[in-house]
Amino acid sequence: MNDQPFSPLPDIQSWPLFAQKDGYYNYLVGSVTADHYLVVDEKRHNLVMRIIQQLQDGVTPLAIQETLAREGIYTDVRAFVQQLKQSGLLMMEEKDRTSQETKPFFSQLRILSWDVVSIPLEGWWQKLAPVSRYFHPFFLLMVAFTTLAVLGLVIFSGRELSLHQLFSARKHLGLPHLILSYLSVMLIAIPLHETAHALFATEKQIYPRRITVRLYMLVIPFFSLQLPGLYTLPTRHRLLTIAAGPLMNLLLGNIALLLSWSGSLSPSPQQSFLMAFAAINYATFLFNLTPFLPLDGYQILSQAFFRELDVRSNAWASMRRWIQSRKRISPLHLAFVIIDSLFLSLLLYIIVVQINHYIDSWILRWSAPLITFNPHLPAILLLSIDVFIVGFATYRLSSLMGIRQAIKR
Repeated sequence: MNDQPFSPLPDIQSWPLFAQKDGYYNYLVGSVTADHYLVVDEKRHNLVMRIIQQLQDGVTPLAIQETLAREGIYTDVRAFVQQLKQSGLLMMEEKDRTSQETKPFFSQLRILSWDVVSIPLEGWWQKLAPVSRYFHPFFLLMVAFTTLAVLGLVIFSGRELSLHQLFSARKHLGLPHLILSYLSVMLIAIPLHETAHALFATEKQIYPRRITVRLYMLVIPFFSLQLPGLYTLPTRHRLLTIAAGPLMNLLLGNIALLLSWSGSLSPSPQQSFLMAFAAINYATFLFNLTPFLPLDGYQILSQAFFRELDVRSNAWASMRRWIQSRKRISPLHLAFVIIDSLFLSLLLYIIVVQINHYIDSWILRWSAPLITFNPHLPAILLLSIDVFIVGFATYRLSSLMGIRQAIKR
């Protein structure tokens, strides 16, 4: 890197992030406007902010490094500037910014996902700030009240709720109600889920910027709401903001179930629709809390339990360091890597089984001459496709996690 001035973004600030077990804090350093950040431990925080300030004043990295060396502080300032660039915290021309490889939070999750559509949301959320102050306590009270009401009905009504009846209610719907049940997901469940996130954030003047539909592993759809400055919030409110989405689905499920409750074992079409809607929201609630998918449960696990923003990236980085130099790996990171590997293997197995189902039906339909020629050819073809899918996925995942590169070194 040539020794020339580099300009960090002008609005870079720092905020306390997590209190660690040793009593020290991690700090979030970044720009809310750009929505790019990096995490710095407390021991390096003052030095990092000092270097950023000097870079903003036009001092070159080499000059900063020489000044620090005279004070007995030895650090690679040019490497830190490169880290700022990778984090999207340097001012650059548009052509350079579009070509840079920015490393966002949840990098492994986003790399493993494909963006389908992104919708801007800026402009009118500020108007909801007065409403959001009252939404927070009312919403949590309603979640608690309806949950207790559902549990009370199940326990004291003398008739246990049949989970099979709840989750099979859609099978008994006529075509109009069936179509309506699918529309209710897109028009009610998902929008209200994201609205709950947004209202909790808006309470602290954090406003949504855009919502993106992504496909994780090119198969599992999920919605991602961008809230610039979310990580600058105090830990308690940040976790409440993240949990608000699943809690909204729990609330919707409770309300629908209470409205559909009757003593009859043969519910009406309207009751069946409400039961189906309740089942959809309960399933969404549980699905969003899955701790190994790029959803709310993963963020809660990372921040509440590990006190990190992206435990997957950090855990696999620890594994890479262990492979390369046998540096000690945290037992929690090691446990996460093992469970994450099992989860990804299970997910890959489910994907392969589904692909096999479609390919097998295609082979049976179109390969009658091959079966006549050699009855083993379809099986060999299917096995070859499976080996290719598993091999490609393993190669791609090991590359993204950095394991292949670490083994080579």
